[in-house]
Amino acid sequence: KVKNEGGYVSANLEIREKHFDWTEVEIMRKKVAEKHKAEMVVGSLFRDPVARALSHFNFIKTPTEKLKKPWAMDLLEGKEIKDIFEDKSLMMEIRGVWQDGQAAAHYLAGTHIGASWVLHDWDKKSELKAQIRALEEETLDFDTVLEKAAENLESLEFIGITEKFDESIKMLQYQFPNTHKAAVSLGEEQQHVNKRDYSAASEDVKNKLR
Repeated sequence: KVKNEGGYVSANLEIREKHFDWTEVEIMRKKVAEKHKAEMVVGSLFRDPVARALSHFNFIKTPTEKLKKPWAMDLLEGKEIKDIFEDKSLMMEIRGVWQDGQAAAHYLAGTHIGASWVLHDWDKKSELKAQIRALEEETLDFDTVLEKAAENLESLEFIGITEKFDESIKMLQYQFPNTHKAAVSLGEEQQHVNKRDYSAASEDVKNKLR
């Protein structure tokens, strides 16, 4: 049984949250080594960064049956994604949308600052706000962050592409034939469980997101 409703269990290992950066991966690796005397295999699915940003923008502002009031619904009322580039204050408030590192590099580097929704190995004996501030300053050293991310990326046993989900699952089963017995593909309803409808962004917006 999972203690936290936001987590899940995989291979008798409790994964405490659905979003976590590399520091949590290292904690899980240690647990697997100690409890099961085995080495944990780590893989990841990657998504087109522009598509992710557009999806994220609409996710945080659009109410659904399950999420009646997303956290940025009032903040972004009447706004399109092109509007955020004209308001620096607003850009900083919702930087998780356009700063793709928060969906890729910072996860891989173990430098994600989203303490309210991303699990990170914080020091429980120190003030959280001070740690977040220090980590955010650390993330400004782009070269170091990218080096950490690249190093951890190299250690992945499996890499898939979200836009080619079915093919990625087939590759996963090919690499680990004795471990993964699930169906190769997901139904249309499952694939688009969190899909949002939004108007296509202009090429100018896409270039800015890139």
